[in-house]
Amino acid sequence: MRFKEIFDEYNKDIRSNGGGSLSDESFIYWSDNYVNQSREAFNPYDFITGKIYSFEYKTELTEGKKYTNSRTVVFLTGFLESVNKIFSGIDIILIDPNTRMYLLDRIVSVYETQMEENIKRQENGISENQIPLKTDFETFDKVMAGIPFKNAYRAWDIRKIRDVYEIPFVDWTKIVYLHTRSIKGSQLEDIYKQNMLK
Repeated sequence: MRFKEIFDEYNKDIRSNGGGSLSDESFIYWSDNYVNQSREAFNPYDFITGKIYSFEYKTELTEGKKYTNSRTVVFLTGFLESVNKIFSGIDIILIDPNTRMYLLDRIVSVYETQMEENIKRQENGISENQIPLKTDFETFDKVMAGIPFKNAYRAWDIRKIRDVYEIPFVDWTKIVYLHTRSIKGSQLEDIYKQNMLK
């Protein structure tokens, strides 16, 4: 089943159960499960490419910056420095929900075999042997042909993050409409429009 079909089932369940808007439902679920939890946070030095992580990032809106996002949800694409301090990825929150849907659907369709193997390993308690996906920028750019994402491609300093949690595939449907309400500066709609140009 394609990711879009899985999401459509989730959307149908929300509506049939009298839930709120997808944006509100997503925010409530995310804040209840991935923000300041009592369970132990994920060690960012164990990041694996091709996974999605939620974390708090220490950043300030300084001169020259149009906006900052202090609560990011990132599809991890790799590390930019050999010392593993700077990592790169796609800040999902900077992409409008419709494009986000197609981006996640494309990821699942291209990397389905490896992702299914990782899910099986997690279910069998073998989390330390996850398979990193090949998501370096050049490869990912080809995979995403026709889907704009480059304005959301960012780098972060691992020393400035905290409260890290992996968002497993079973919860990807719940981030399609997620807005973490943590952006300062530009309006989110303006950021969405900027992404569509790249």
